[in-house]
Amino acid sequence: MDVVDISEVEESVARLGERYLRRVFTERELEACGQGRDMRRLAACYAAKEATLKTLELEEDDAVDLRSVEVVLAGLEPELQLRGQSARLAERAGIGRLSASVGVTHRYASAVVLAETLSPVSEDS
Repeated sequence: MDVVDISEVEESVARLGERYLRRVFTERELEACGQGRDMRRLAACYAAKEATLKTLELEEDDAVDLRSVEVVLAGLEPELQLRGQSARLAERAGIGRLSASVGVTHRYASAVVLAETLSPVSEDS
């Protein structure tokens, strides 16, 4: 789970602008968030990315590009798509599927990510 203060995202966008947006969000995420103008949606995406990283059992030397976790905001529930390092970390952790739920208030965005592990292969199989 992760909770993000929407004002912190607003401050980052105000201070760093396009550089921040391009470093953290994918093109598809930016499109879904009004090209970076919908701070509530951006904060929800950011919370989902952070909650996802928490499920991947990161080690101290794991460096992850936040754009390798893509939050697709189409439909009732966000869909998470992992690429590159995030996908490799999910495989290392034995994660087969991720599910997410996000919520937004006037001040905070939150996300809960559930990781379903792959079933271990039985020696009898």
